[in-house]
Amino acid sequence: MVGLKKLLKKFTRLKNKRIITVTMNPVIDRTLFVPDFTAGTTMRVESARILAAGKGVNVSRALKSLGIPTIATGILPKNGSSYYLSLLEKESINSDFLIFDKDEPVRSNITILSNNTNSETHLREKGPKLDIEALDLFKEKLTELSKSADAVVFSGSLPLGLPDDSYERLIKNVKPIVKITALDSSGPALKMGIKSSPTLIKPNEIESRDILGFKPDSIKNIHKSVNEYINLGLHYIILSLGKAGLIYSDGSSIVKANIKLKNPVNCVGSGDASLAGGLLGIMADLPPSQIAAFSCAMGAANTLSYGACIIDLEALEDVYNMVNLETL
Repeated sequence: MVGLKKLLKKFTRLKNKRIITVTMNPVIDRTLFVPDFTAGTTMRVESARILAAGKGVNVSRALKSLGIPTIATGILPKNGSSYYLSLLEKESINSDFLIFDKDEPVRSNITILSNNTNSETHLREKGPKLDIEALDLFKEKLTELSKSADAVVFSGSLPLGLPDDSYERLIKNVKPIVKITALDSSGPALKMGIKSSPTLIKPNEIESRDILGFKPDSIKNIHKSVNEYINLGLHYIILSLGKAGLIYSDGSSIVKANIKLKNPVNCVGSGDASLAGGLLGIMADLPPSQIAAFSCAMGAANTLSYGACIIDLEALEDVYNMVNLETL
């Protein structure tokens, strides 16, 4: 397998490519480390990390860690937008959001990490309720942004009030303009979004079962899943298997990649980092085994830092060298 440094050099030519990430339901992520966390008590926070996030923005952050610039866009409520955008600016993540005048503020997610448990505590706000006018305005904005883009990544949940076919509408609108469209969502938004035949999808086992009616829990079902996705007009599939790794396929090859890590500290953003790795591999025309390995390594590297998609390149090299590959 090609070493990581040689692989990263192959990505340098992608710096001139224009990648747009779409976050329809932005969030401010607060990751708190609380030693010996116990519910129902008053405790001190030892350290905290605050990031402007949402799954699309997380993809942008992961790509930026590799030196690949992006433009993060989506719909951002006016209330709290200045703070959100200041956080992105602090990280030098380029953005161009549609600011929509809503009383409700940008939503917040809180993740509590502790040293006395292997689990994480997550608190998730719903966010503001939008309407079809916001979607129509964003559709126009995204069309303009996409005219000079090579890839558009649609990630995350939809805001309250928007129709389930929002991703389907947006993808259909940009497909004639860009080479690659990627979709990573769940529930009805994913199920209907797939009808637009995006280039790349990244469902997990449960999401894949919801779409196809069965889980990719055996070699036979993995092959069946890939065939059905290809028949739906998809070109590339990343099936997330959680701690068991992932499956990558371009329709002709199917590769399983996994890594065994002893001390992960954070899982928030791992799927987004994995998607970022897979997207880069596809754009660089890497062979399936390298795409699977790099996608898996990006997701694993994310678990070694607090905060979504904070990728340390030294840690990335270590885990990349630990990837186990199997052709199915």
